[in-house]
Amino acid sequence: MGAGSGLGTAAGGSLLLCAALLAAGCALGLRLGRGRGAADRAALAWLCYDALVHGALEGSFVYLSFMGNIADSDSFIASLWKEYGKADARWVNFDPTIVSVEILTVVLDGSLALVLMYAIVTEKYYRPKRWQQRGAFPPPAHSELSHLDPGSGTRDTECTTMSLLLISQ
Repeated sequence: MGAGSGLGTAAGGSLLLCAALLAAGCALGLRLGRGRGAADRAALAWLCYDALVHGALEGSFVYLSFMGNIADSDSFIASLWKEYGKADARWVNFDPTIVSVEILTVVLDGSLALVLMYAIVTEKYYRPKRWQQRGAFPPPAHSELSHLDPGSGTRDTECTTMSLLLISQ
């Protein structure tokens, strides 16, 4: 390894910050997911990490962009964005397109992560169906595919229920 192959202070700090956000997101998600299935706990851990990244990293970018220029700021977060800006200068100087996309990401994606976390924790009906535990929610009494099953036997009902489960996923 050459002398220039080491990580700079900003790059190392960025990796440490992302690792800290990942650890905090996983810890919070697992705490919120106590007593739930593995899929719910994993989804909560990911959503907590996602909300933290959108709020802490991207939210700070939007804040720094509106309060001045990232290139002129001396904060730790600004140094992370300056490192990122080495690849694309639009991130260092106020670029309206980049800032508007980041605003949408912070507001919409961050809010969506919080809404999904709430839906999973409180077991709302609008929670993602893929993350529902099997057997936790009964199948609908009247299926959308009932016209395909003219019989009323148990086997036909089971086939309809299985078809609905496969279609909904």
